[in-house]
Amino acid sequence: MTDDKSFRRLGRRDRKQEIKAQENFLKKDLEEDLPDLSMLGGDDDVAQLSSMPTGLVAKSLKIASPEQRYPPMSPFVEDRADFTRPSPALSKLPIVQKAPSRRGLNCLSLLALLGTVVIWGIVALIWQDPYSLANPLPPPMVILRITATFLPPTPTSIVQAAPVATSSALYPFALTSEGLQYTANLNGRGCEWQSIAGTVTQPDGSALNGYRVRVTGESIDSTVFSGTSQSFGAGGFEFPLASAPFAQLVLVQLFSPEGAPLSDLVAVEARATCEENVITLNFRQQ
Repeated sequence: MTDDKSFRRLGRRDRKQEIKAQENFLKKDLEEDLPDLSMLGGDDDVAQLSSMPTGLVAKSLKIASPEQRYPPMSPFVEDRADFTRPSPALSKLPIVQKAPSRRGLNCLSLLALLGTVVIWGIVALIWQDPYSLANPLPPPMVILRITATFLPPTPTSIVQAAPVATSSALYPFALTSEGLQYTANLNGRGCEWQSIAGTVTQPDGSALNGYRVRVTGESIDSTVFSGTSQSFGAGGFEFPLASAPFAQLVLVQLFSPEGAPLSDLVAVEARATCEENVITLNFRQQ
């Protein structure tokens, strides 16, 4: 049997030392075989490289001069316009143009809309009233002058007013002895007035209010009540005929508050003078 002391067990540390010794041997071997290249200065020493054990062939080296390796820097350009010059690469890119502003077109559209509304408003105004100030060419104005023609009163149904009192057995009221009286207007409107006024009284002169006095004529048919105008006396009344005195014929008759006739028809001739633009007549119970 072999003695156990003649054998040594190899461990991990021994394996690392063996590998490191092999690396140092290879490195030393390569350093001894390679020639010293530190003294090479040009193309004449290239032949020495052919003797290398690896069989590599060295090529000529072209060493640049210091001026080429370190070129001088260009002076600082003061003209800043050169910095804004586009590069050739950017010049080939498509140019995107900015869309024009539409603010002006929007303003014109708004003004056109407002003008259209104003024009249609003026057209509607002229359509409703052709004589308005908005119409530059109004139609000619037609003035109609109407003249009144009165029919003569019927003798059988009209009692002409006289200075003396008239009586009728059919009606309980008649005109007083003064008859019709023509006076000038005293209510402040002067000549711009024409009316019929008077009173309705009992035999003793006391007022009878609420009696109807009907006035009819050309385009006139109205009723006024006694007691509504005290300026002419007890039971007084006044009915306006026109805003200016002119000649016309009207009929006046007294009715009860219920509407029953109490007097004959009285024909009253209005006169076209400012001194006689108020006609007064008084009804008295008989």
